[in-house]
Amino acid sequence: MVCCAQDALIDGGVAIDPQLVQQPLSSGYPNKGYREMKALLALETPPTAVFAVSDRTALGAIRALREAGLQVPGDFSVVGFDDMPPNAYPPPALSTVTSERIAMGCIAMQRLHRIIKNPRYVPIQIVMPCELVIRESSALPRKRN
Repeated sequence: MVCCAQDALIDGGVAIDPQLVQQPLSSGYPNKGYREMKALLALETPPTAVFAVSDRTALGAIRALREAGLQVPGDFSVVGFDDMPPNAYPPPALSTVTSERIAMGCIAMQRLHRIIKNPRYVPIQIVMPCELVIRESSALPRKRN
């Protein structure tokens, strides 16, 4: 997922600062998002937005931002991945990337079945469609001081 997000930024002409890219060790955990956001905020020049590996991780990032006295999206934009129902968490409604989870699960099971039947099977890369769902947690970048 990180590679796909980076590719989208590059395609859009956005320069990537490698210092700001964190490879996800786990997903779905608010504490992970909280810790990673604290680390990003401690940088000399922190970013103005974050794309989290999951919606739950994004919620942890929002908690760290609020504790730091920052407003989402006024000071900082947050986007997750999973498209949890907006009523499953407190405001602001989280901008997110939605994907075809059922289709992904079916393809994963088909792949696993092929590997079990034929250990020499070499899987190919499949790119699944996804869509950005813009809600209340993202905005245009703020001006830096």
